Amino acid sequence: MNTTPKRMLLRLLAIALTLGLVAAACGDDDSDDAGDGTTTTAAPDDGDMDDGDGDMDDGDGDMDDGDMDDGDMDGTSGCAENGLTDPSDLSPDRTIARCEPGYPQPQPLEERATIRLGNRFRAEFVAPILLAEHYGLFDEENIDVEWVELSLTDSMVPLDDCSVDFAIGGTEASFHNGVAQGLDVKMVLGNYFPPDAGDITTPQTGLWARRDVFSDPANPDITELKGARVASAVGLGSVVIYPMAQAFDEAGFSLLDMEFEQISASEQFIALENNAVQAAWMLDPYWIEAAADPDNYVLLVSQTPGEPLGGVYAGPCVRTGDRQEAGQAFVRAYIRAVNTYLPPDYQDDAEVMAALAEETGAPVESLIETPGLYFDWEMRTNTSQNAQKYFIEFDTVEYDEVLTDEQVMDRSMYEAVVGG
Repeated sequence: MNTTPKRMLLRLLAIALTLGLVAAACGDDDSDDAGDGTTTTAAPDDGDMDDGDGDMDDGDGDMDDGDMDDGDMDGTSGCAENGLTDPSDLSPDRTIARCEPGYPQPQPLEERATIRLGNRFRAEFVAPILLAEHYGLFDEENIDVEWVELSLTDSMVPLDDCSVDFAIGGTEASFHNGVAQGLDVKMVLGNYFPPDAGDITTPQTGLWARRDVFSDPANPDITELKGARVASAVGLGSVVIYPMAQAFDEAGFSLLDMEFEQISASEQFIALENNAVQAAWMLDPYWIEAAADPDNYVLLVSQTPGEPLGGVYAGPCVRTGDRQEAGQAFVRAYIRAVNTYLPPDYQDDAEVMAALAEETGAPVESLIETPGLYFDWEMRTNTSQNAQKYFIEFDTVEYDEVLTDEQVMDRSMYEAVVGG
């Protein structure tokens, strides 16, 4: 709802007077605050003017009508405790940035705007966008989101010229090449990481191999993959070469000692099964078939723990240009979806999983076969640089000096909407 400054001032005075009368009649009411940064799905509203958390409600059951209370004019008070964390903290058990459910609160645009999103996937890893659509969080911001069937690679020029506003993808070589060539595109939001990343005893996304490759199949020696054929959906230009190359470096050999085959994610297990490749970096849910046959297949490398390897990318108009307010509205709704519907245990929420099943077209039973993801809108320091070192080594980028975080990332959009 759009409110003029004069009407807003009158409303705030009325609210202050009402609250003063209630306080005089009932005495002080100190509310408890857990302050532990955890989130749960927001409880249904009871229709009261105020539920004790400082969010004004108009009694219609909606989370918020866009008006801020007098202690939270920018709608970010619920992010004050843990809305931002230290981006240099890469520890596996680090605290993930979170606001209270319903935050950051909507600040609807005065005029309806359309955000054009380059994305080819309706899958669980884009759950913040799917749930923001499903639960009307974009409507709360007075924006529409139009999906454009483009990969991140194909979105780079449209992002630069503002014919597309945002795009989804990994921090691939193609993105870094575009930035190095002068395209004004930056990563503005992180996406997710698997909850057990780093623990190869837990089946998950990662590098799976045939056990018969190894001289001792029960105790695979990763160095025996030297010379093997490996499948990847993108090849040496994919960000997944970062965790793979890191593991192989530690074992004393290079990915260049292997032969890479670019095979679509849905066909990798068949290639593995037929020995067309001896290993494959398998994404959700395609590794499930390998995990179901532990006598013949083994997980050797997983995604780096606590570190999103992809996210949301934006062009200049929504970052700093004439569409900045619309861009921030999109980011605000995205982060509100994470805080309200996607705590670490979201797969236990039947309503949320039913919504994801409806939006993805996959049955709930299929979605819960893979572990729920840890959604993280922040971007870690050095993720891009670590990947770039291998892109440069493997000649998948057209430059020789690693680009800095400042050249490829822009944290200002999420910092602004959580009150950083």
